Amino acid sequence: MNRLEAASQFASEQQVTVVLKGQYSVIAFPDGTGIINTSGNGALAKGGTGDALTGMILASILRLKNDRAAIANAIFLHGACADMWIENNALSSMTAYDINHLLPFVLKKIIGGTAKGGHYESSYMDEKRNSEASRVRTHKCGKIYGE
Repeated sequence: MNRLEAASQFASEQQVTVVLKGQYSVIAFPDGTGIINTSGNGALAKGGTGDALTGMILASILRLKNDRAAIANAIFLHGACADMWIENNALSSMTAYDINHLLPFVLKKIIGGTAKGGHYESSYMDEKRNSEASRVRTHKCGKIYGE
């Protein structure tokens, strides 16, 4: 039995949604269906990145009407942060803290044009930029997988 089948079986039996974090994260839903996310890489194989993912999932669920889309979007964005990180940095150097700084750039790249390709200015991100990134994220994130 592969990861998707095992997760789907458990999700169906327990009537829960299951997320198995990994290079190809698996999402299994209570109806027995599932999704394999293809974004992300080994940079996420560190302590704290799962906590960051949990926060992203919860925030996404609170903003979107469709839980399935919310979970899939959060997991995709989590992986996309790691993908952006390795464009200009070593795989092993990413920390969970970096996800928070990369997310606005990932969202900008996906939703609103071009991003700075992983070059983030954590100490220079002013309140206006953070507030604008938050507004874009909450308004348009559902468009990645659909609401």
